[in-house]
Amino acid sequence: MSMETSEEKVVSTICNSHCGGSCLIKIHVKDGVIRRLESDDGAEPQFRACAR
Repeated sequence: MSMETSEEKVVSTICNSHCGGSCLIKIHVKDGVIRRLESDDGAEPQFRACAR
């Protein structure tokens, strides 16, 4: 039996919707369920995630 806490974790990944952008996305996960997606807002110029 796992004794994991129910804290929200943030996982970084990329969008792979075949537009060529490979936008960085932050996935917020709690209790093994995706709760929220957000585009990375780093200082470096980069693509931002769209509604795809």
